[in-house]
Amino acid sequence: MENPEYFIGEIDKRERQAKKRAIIFIFVSVVISLSYIFYVAEQIKHLQEKVTAEQVRFDDAKQKAELYERLRDSYRIQYLEAKGLDFRNKSSLLAESIKADSALKKLLEENTTNSHLTIKYYRKSLDQQKVWLSLKELGYKNIVELESVKVALKNGETNTVAFGRNIHLFDIKVISLILIRAGFKVQYLYYLEKAEKANDIEIIRTAPSDGSPENRPATSVGEIINAKSIDEIIRNASQSNKHIKI
Repeated sequence: MENPEYFIGEIDKRERQAKKRAIIFIFVSVVISLSYIFYVAEQIKHLQEKVTAEQVRFDDAKQKAELYERLRDSYRIQYLEAKGLDFRNKSSLLAESIKADSALKKLLEENTTNSHLTIKYYRKSLDQQKVWLSLKELGYKNIVELESVKVALKNGETNTVAFGRNIHLFDIKVISLILIRAGFKVQYLYYLEKAEKANDIEIIRTAPSDGSPENRPATSVGEIINAKSIDEIIRNASQSNKHIKI
């Protein structure tokens, strides 16, 4: 029979070994955990620095974008002024004029104007804008500039695009945007009734016959661009007898 002291010694020995292994395991686990925590902390710090740097770049890009936008609007204003628009008298129409300029450029990327259209522009005393220059610039060749013969309309301002039955929606949109870009309110769009004018467009004025101010809302750039048909873009297809035109 073996000595009991031997067994007690073996038990103590194995207990010490187990404790030693446990201490080593705990130490290694702590070291690994601390290393992982340190690694994660460094990654978070790195990401925070990266986010900060990206935020700085974003703010810088935003400031540059705002600067470019101001410069763009400034150039657009200069361009519109070169077309004859006087913002001293039409500051309220500036935003819509800029929208019309941008919309017109996008529209002309999709199609080309019909250079064979006959366009009659009845110039008014308040029409300081040289609309015919824009019409020529965009490819319209047959432009007839006329004087209004009706005294009641001479002191008013162009506000209407009338068109024949053969005119395409694209050209109606282009000419309407030209007027808005030049500072006009396009308040009326309708068909010309005479068959011989089927291929004509007239840029005219429609107004109450009693000479009272015209309070009809203007057609917006958005309404013109988004119209899918001529019926959508027409604001008053049949004119009332209480209005005069040209």
